[in-house]
Amino acid sequence: MAIPTSYTEATFAAYLHSELGPVASSLAWTVDAGDYDEAVNDALLMYGVTDIAGITGAENIQKLRLLGKLAAWRRVLEHTAGDHDFSADGASYSRSQVNQMAQERVQDLETRAAPYLDEYSISVQRMDHPNNPYGSTELEDREL
Repeated sequence: MAIPTSYTEATFAAYLHSELGPVASSLAWTVDAGDYDEAVNDALLMYGVTDIAGITGAENIQKLRLLGKLAAWRRVLEHTAGDHDFSADGASYSRSQVNQMAQERVQDLETRAAPYLDEYSISVQRMDHPNNPYGSTELEDREL
């Protein structure tokens, strides 16, 4: 199978559906029902474009897919926030596990996508240590 060289909104939504796998099934999400439309929009906004057709090339596709995964898992997190564990009729249900797993997935994806996000920044600053005993000794005056 060849790596995609471009996406449409529909094919990208299908990719996100496959990324969620069984979680999508448990939430009863489908591409046809539009359950991924906002995740696609969020991914495009994070990417900084309004038209998915302009995103081509392996590096750009990789960036789009990562941002799309992040957007989709954030939506899972939002949609499962109210899920809780309960017992009924002698059975125990742990619905909060999906939310917990989604939190872990979002954290991982945010770390991996950090260079592409607006919140990410790197600053470099020079620090002088006036009491550093090694900073004032000239190289030729040092004894070994």
